[in-house]
Amino acid sequence: MRGPPKYVRCLLPIWGDRYVRQFLDVGLPTWLAEGNLPALARTLPTNFVLLTTREDEGVIQRHPMFERLKTLCSVVVHHIDHLITNFGHSTTITLAYAEAVRSVGPQMLDTCFFFLVSDYIVADRSFSNVLKQMMSGCSGVQVGNFQVVQEDATPWLSAKRDNVSGVISFSSRELMGWGLSHLHPATVANIVNDPSNHNDHTNRLFWRVDDLTLIGRFYLMHMICIRPERTDFVIGSSCDYSFIPEMCPSDNVAIIDDSDEYLVVEMQPRAHEAAMLRAGPQTIARLARTLSKWTTARHRKNADTTVVFHAGEISSNLPDAEEEASRFIASVRKRLGQPSPFRDHPYWLGAIASFKEAKGLRLTRREMRYVIGLEHPDFSRGHIRAWLSAAVHFGLLGAGLKLRPWHPRWPDHELVLESISSSLQNKDERRLFVADRPTVFTTSMPDDGRRNFRAQRNIFMRQSPDAFGAAHGTFDACLIEMEESDMPSGDELIDRIAPLMKDGATVIVSVYNRRKKSNAIDFAKMMGAESAKLLRPAVRSSKFYFVRSPKLQWRSFDVATRMARFARRRPIVGLPLLALAGLPLALCILVSNRFSSVIKDQTPVAVVSSFLMVMHIGSNANLDIRADSSDRLDQNSRRLRDRLGDDKTTASNPDVWFTPDLASIVGETRSSADAATSPEALS
Repeated sequence: MRGPPKYVRCLLPIWGDRYVRQFLDVGLPTWLAEGNLPALARTLPTNFVLLTTREDEGVIQRHPMFERLKTLCSVVVHHIDHLITNFGHSTTITLAYAEAVRSVGPQMLDTCFFFLVSDYIVADRSFSNVLKQMMSGCSGVQVGNFQVVQEDATPWLSAKRDNVSGVISFSSRELMGWGLSHLHPATVANIVNDPSNHNDHTNRLFWRVDDLTLIGRFYLMHMICIRPERTDFVIGSSCDYSFIPEMCPSDNVAIIDDSDEYLVVEMQPRAHEAAMLRAGPQTIARLARTLSKWTTARHRKNADTTVVFHAGEISSNLPDAEEEASRFIASVRKRLGQPSPFRDHPYWLGAIASFKEAKGLRLTRREMRYVIGLEHPDFSRGHIRAWLSAAVHFGLLGAGLKLRPWHPRWPDHELVLESISSSLQNKDERRLFVADRPTVFTTSMPDDGRRNFRAQRNIFMRQSPDAFGAAHGTFDACLIEMEESDMPSGDELIDRIAPLMKDGATVIVSVYNRRKKSNAIDFAKMMGAESAKLLRPAVRSSKFYFVRSPKLQWRSFDVATRMARFARRRPIVGLPLLALAGLPLALCILVSNRFSSVIKDQTPVAVVSSFLMVMHIGSNANLDIRADSSDRLDQNSRRLRDRLGDDKTTASNPDVWFTPDLASIVGETRSSADAATSPEALS
């Protein structure tokens, strides 16, 4: 056992309007109950570290409840814009937590880090009871919770708010009594002795003891507080997989097993995880199969502890329920395979591959397989299966920018490649790639942000136009890969991108036809109409193209796609079948590709496989478009402007909104936080 800690540091990663509002209006008021954050501040010097975006910081800082928090303890803001992508929420949270812990340096060994989550509703005295465990010498505390329906929780919590202070305070039994009547459907589905339905991918199980009592067995537990035992920890999986074994190798860890001591409920929309719910009881065999895919040794050890949730006195039926739960868990354990490693966990490898691709960082061959879907974390330890999938894919269809002539998308790919080839041949040009998901071009040309920069369209559109002021006139070429559904907002996207381009720069917009055969012919008409929106004032000249597809090509593409999906789902049968059918199918596609044609500057009345538009940006883009864009902000940017009110600090200094990744391209000094996203730091 260790001596008592000297400091408390509360870490909260939060971004996005929905989560920020929910936290400020509902979550934070429960954290400010006397036995929670105020109790921590009274016991030890306490810092509250807000891990958020530049956009959300101002809103949070101005809120009355956050102002109240700042009277209790010191508040530090750490920007995490460089860690946010359009997916991988848990990846961002894990990397943000790790950055915040490492920023403390050697002092982390004397610091209790509270890892907070924005949608947690906390009963009074929960945080202070966690700190008691840490003061007694523990290196870590783990806890379990359950979910309630957000739509029900919000009005109830609002009614509990103190009219003067704004604080929401209730005892654990009061919260538990309400929670039992508003359990989320995903929580109900995890009650083993209620056989009406079950969750197909659960990480926690419950047993109903009586009307006022539940018991829980958790594979996945939240590490609510950790005092690291080492400074050289490695993050090789998500925080609730790796933080405890990495930071507390002695396993000096306590689990709070009574809701009277600690109770948190998690608010989720009613439809959350609805796709995972199935009719009928949870079976041991099916549960063991899903748990074998991801659980570590620590996860399996967690399930040995019974956590009691009760709104009244503990029931006399508790021993019988615990015995039933222990038998069930023991039966599951007998069927489990080898535990997954907490370092280099398969799920984490896939998550980091997606993160690196979104940031334009170089990918390993295995990461490439993850990104394009040839290898999935669920079978990552089945190397033969992954190798076969990759061999068939790359061998038959080609890799990177060099696709085989019998690739189903070869005509579309060649048109894009030809349009951007002059830029690729010039090693001094800077190129911007805009796409929401991985593509052949974004995965084939990462150079860690030296010449090629990747921006996700959704995140790019959410930023204020002033956010990229320091990057004006930076890029020589831009490739925008959009979906058909993105075209209605294409005019605003061009207005955002045009100021970033040099005089005479090329902007290419590529859209693939992903419609079904029944309405594929309407794609060309839709693109012909929507493309007019792209002709913004900054566009000096433009040309557009369609790739016309023979019926054979379209049908062959459909068959190839179906067979590829089947081969990935059932490789033992699908891969040999694909190998047998591959040659005649490739021949059909090759012939149809040769008969495809490019139609220029007119809309064909035929099935086309893709649309391409090439535009050249004029020298007036930096002057005209910024003024035009300021009146055409999207909904999030308008909300941002309204919330900033009369505060002109940010508006007068565009560099405040300048993301570290973009800063590195135009020669700005890369921040220490951004440096943590390098391939070396990711480990």
